[in-house]
Amino acid sequence: MTQGDYFLYFEEVYWAIRSASEFRLGYAPTGLVYHKVGQSSAKVVSTFSLRLLYTNSIRFAARYFPDLLFATLRHLTVEMIRHLNNGRLLQAMILAEVLAGSHGIVRSAKKGLEK
Repeated sequence: MTQGDYFLYFEEVYWAIRSASEFRLGYAPTGLVYHKVGQSSAKVVSTFSLRLLYTNSIRFAARYFPDLLFATLRHLTVEMIRHLNNGRLLQAMILAEVLAGSHGIVRSAKKGLEK
């Protein structure tokens, strides 16, 4: 699996896990990071971003935390219901599509582990 598999969401955690055997993680409590380009806290999230967030969360759980995969899928199902209850039909539909395709995502992640 490459970094491109986690574009936009989970790429930092992916790199941390991937490099854990070669590097120690550090923490800079006084460090500042300025994020100029995106709007991470935007109230309106694009459908592209949502699809990546949901897909990558399943992909990441399947690959690195398979014991938590069912909990991840259950959480996303509850989130889909929450979207429906709050009238966010587009978000619910995107999540339903990702969940419907999750079997393929899980299968691909497992193949990646076997390599």
